[in-house]
Amino acid sequence: MKRDLSIHRNAGLLVLREDRELNEIRLDTEKKFGLTISPLFLGSELSKVKRIEALPRMVKPLTVEELRTFFSEQARQLMPSVLNG
Repeated sequence: MKRDLSIHRNAGLLVLREDRELNEIRLDTEKKFGLTISPLFLGSELSKVKRIEALPRMVKPLTVEELRTFFSEQARQLMPSVLNG
């Protein structure tokens, strides 16, 4: 069964901004949903942030550019894991 994790994306940004490491969140997600999330897949998903044009009203103020910058940096940080297998 394919599980849709899209509802967790906004929560993920908040958690990451609150000083949790991306790898820690990835491992927790794998455990909770019984998934394996490769660094290549995660980097690919994070890089999709470039497609975002607008945001809904947010509880904490956030611009599209801040969102793009944040997730693009997270994707870049995964590059060594992808290249080293």
